[in-house]
Amino acid sequence: MNKKLAKQYCRRVRKQLPVGGKQKRMYLETMYQRVLEYLETAERTDEAALEAHFGDPENIALAFLGEMPYQEISRKFRFRNRVIAIVLAVAILALAGITVMLCQIKEYNQANHGYWVVSDAY
Repeated sequence: MNKKLAKQYCRRVRKQLPVGGKQKRMYLETMYQRVLEYLETAERTDEAALEAHFGDPENIALAFLGEMPYQEISRKFRFRNRVIAIVLAVAILALAGITVMLCQIKEYNQANHGYWVVSDAY
């Protein structure tokens, strides 16, 4: 039960952290161990007790970001924005390609009065 509660609490913290990477993973692993240690010795083992002892996930995320250098935060956000832009560009190109292909199929069908013409002549 304690492991499940610790994972839930750490998951809530992880969702509040806008940047990822090695530091985030190490921070969350350390936090998970601390939460487990606290739950083993605490009288109350519920989310309210965890928030009272460690703080709510939003404040933990703010503290984590406060410890990171501005350049690193900025770099991670720029990288994320580039990835989003590339994914959107690829999606738009794929959609445009599918649209062109469907228009050509429609024109081919109209030119042949709805029949598919199979010929051996190239």
